[in-house]
Amino acid sequence: MNKLPLILAATLLTAPMLVQAQNQPQAAVVVEKAPGAGAVTEAVQLQGKIKSINKKTRTAVVVGPNGNEIDFVLSEDVRNFDQIKVGDLVTLTFVQALALELRKTEKKEPGARVDSDNTVTAKPGAKRGMVT
Repeated sequence: MNKLPLILAATLLTAPMLVQAQNQPQAAVVVEKAPGAGAVTEAVQLQGKIKSINKKTRTAVVVGPNGNEIDFVLSEDVRNFDQIKVGDLVTLTFVQALALELRKTEKKEPGARVDSDNTVTAKPGAKRGMVT
């Protein structure tokens, strides 16, 4: 059983719920089950304003809709970091997924663990917050 369709389906099912996020944090959890397999996707989206930026340490403070402050250290993967300004309204989306498949094996040893990480970033020079 291929795990990718399960993850893709779970992610697509959460997308309509995330689009409606305006101010208050939104969350969605999708669970997909089949005999011997399963997948769970969780997505959280929130909006906030950039309160401060430190270009040297690549950190930013985002103030959420309830006034709570979140400190972020932004890696080099944030390609358009130089475009971010104090006062910008930003939308933060965090998605994590777990898929598993159980298979019988002829060996008496446990199978191999496979981890993967997929990150999507904007292209250099693209409008802030846009993923293409």
